[in-house]
Amino acid sequence: MKFRMSKSKMNLYRKCPRKFYIENYTIYGEDKVSNEAAKKGSTLHELFELYNKNSPEFDYYEQFLMKDDFYKTHIGNFFIILSMFGLDRAAYAERKLYDEEKNLVGIIDAIYEKDGKHILVDYKTGKYRESDYKDYLDELHLYVYLVQKTTDIKIDQVGIFFTGYPNDSFIEDVEEKRIRSVLRKFDNTVKKIEAKKFDAKPSWLCNYCEYAYICDMIYDDTTKDEFS
Repeated sequence: MKFRMSKSKMNLYRKCPRKFYIENYTIYGEDKVSNEAAKKGSTLHELFELYNKNSPEFDYYEQFLMKDDFYKTHIGNFFIILSMFGLDRAAYAERKLYDEEKNLVGIIDAIYEKDGKHILVDYKTGKYRESDYKDYLDELHLYVYLVQKTTDIKIDQVGIFFTGYPNDSFIEDVEEKRIRSVLRKFDNTVKKIEAKKFDAKPSWLCNYCEYAYICDMIYDDTTKDEFS
């Protein structure tokens, strides 16, 4: 496998192997442009990082963004969520970690400390989907593995802060069984990628896929060299 895996890549492959293939192995994926929602999400992540690191730039950046109703809502909700869970600034923010053994890379949004426990948190600006709850926990526990494998930090709890929908935010205890389960899923995903299994996975999401117009014709023998 020539590229490094991440939780987002694993999640993408599990949702649709064909879309994973297009984004990672074709010029269509290379030319992908982030949509407006993704750009706004990145901006908010940058702001939250400044806050967690107690940066002197935070106040100026916050005041500038608060002029926009979208940012004003998400920033306000961010502090509401912190208050809900009795948290302040994270002890660790935006940490990029790499596990050579599994060729796994990830950026940890935040790790909070409370009552002697470490809480790994992912920030999301999109909607909470109940049907994705197990996937949320899998992603978080994959990051628990990554943190505990590459640092001396023991993670006790995991959570997601939905800054658009604060009441959907949650914190749960770490499950050792789930860590083992998600690692098996991760290894199986890597094996399928290495075996060049990139079949399409039709679902209602196809109606919103930016690659729908090329899905049926994109995967053929002309790209075989990519995996040699």
